[in-house]
Amino acid sequence: MMYSANLFIDGTSVAKSSADRIEVINPATEESLGDIPGAGTAEVEASLAAAEHGLLVWREVRPWDRAALLRRIAALIRERTETIALLLTLEVGKPLTEARAEVNVSAEYFDWCADEARRPLGVVADGRTIGSRYAVTHEPVGVVLALTAWNFPISLASRKLAMALAAGCSVILRPAEEAPACIAELVFCCHDAGLPNGAVNLLFGTPEAIVEPLMAAPSVRKVSFTGSTRVGQLLIRQSAQTVKRLTMELGGHAPFIVLEDADIDKAASAALTGRLRNAGQVCTSPTRFFVHEAHIAAFIDRMVEGARAIRLGDGCEDGVQMGPLATSRQRDRAERLVADARQKGAQIVYGGSRPAHLNRGFFFEPTIMTDLSTDAAVL
Repeated sequence: MMYSANLFIDGTSVAKSSADRIEVINPATEESLGDIPGAGTAEVEASLAAAEHGLLVWREVRPWDRAALLRRIAALIRERTETIALLLTLEVGKPLTEARAEVNVSAEYFDWCADEARRPLGVVADGRTIGSRYAVTHEPVGVVLALTAWNFPISLASRKLAMALAAGCSVILRPAEEAPACIAELVFCCHDAGLPNGAVNLLFGTPEAIVEPLMAAPSVRKVSFTGSTRVGQLLIRQSAQTVKRLTMELGGHAPFIVLEDADIDKAASAALTGRLRNAGQVCTSPTRFFVHEAHIAAFIDRMVEGARAIRLGDGCEDGVQMGPLATSRQRDRAERLVADARQKGAQIVYGGSRPAHLNRGFFFEPTIMTDLSTDAAVL
């Protein structure tokens, strides 16, 4: 398929000159998929002006009409599932079955928010004095800056878009540069469904070029961010001057606990599914396993057996259960964590390196370690 993605500003696809291009790599092959335009000052200013105008138009649309349009977006996403899922797999490596599931969940977000759009419920309460009454109503907060991560690009973007649009807000979406084309298709679904120009705008580029000036803009009233705790802290500082509202989903470090009365087969199956989905690149993915001493040996045996059965490969191939890590940075990080744990006394009972049978791509074996030191970086 032909690979391309442009900026989307005020209802128009915008391709910049070749001076600011961002290369996109297929993580399964390490080959270039193509390049995309990066936004500069002019594009950021244009998107902000478009979002400000789009807000004035969209906020006046009745909630029931907003709901109907959100349902049209959901229908278009479902119609274009195969195109969006294939782009998603090419860009971040997850198997097509997982990519299709992510697209389906994304459509469900729009359906859910369509229902919520029809229920902008407020509160009316009697006041302290006779004849007085207090009313709390809801109105669009303003222009929303939506910042998404690369691990679930379509679902994260859909969640932020659907909620903001349901409330009557306009959006400037800046996704991770690793997965631009699938997001561009999502934005086309929004546009083709009939959203007014400026209600959704799409920018690719560096945080310095895009996020910093938009965080300083008074008309950006809300920021929704999914990413690392470090960047979340930076956004909190940047939001202080203009007192923006923030919603943030930051990094997780979830434990998996196996108690004495657990069914070990079910526990191991759930652990493998939770840990290896999307090649382990999930913020709620368990990273530490605390197992009752009576079950340690059996639990490890079943985990190793399950990990050994996982088929690694290009997510576009039939039967592949686990694709590559999304970037070379992720693979390098996995190697550093394993090396650190081994140096501090950990035992590698399975995996721990790049798979020998895959000589290209950012692949890393499912890895199981025991006897970890409490100061191991992986913990």
